[in-house]
Amino acid sequence: MKKKIRKADSLEEKGLNYREYVAPVGSESALKAYYKIFKWDECYDELLHNSVLKSMEIVKGVDKKPKKKWFS
Repeated sequence: MKKKIRKADSLEEKGLNYREYVAPVGSESALKAYYKIFKWDECYDELLHNSVLKSMEIVKGVDKKPKKKWFS
């Protein structure tokens, strides 16, 4: 069975992070900033645990949405 691709709704679009990867140096800098070795930059916010959990909740909820009925 093939999975169908659908357009993301506005909640998903706003909540999901479209970045495909984080370079190791970016993770290292964010970790150092978290422990106050570096200055915190707001671009590190997307790497925080809460941000990742929020994205995962949206992804998990995609399969639970009611399916459209094509035929009555």
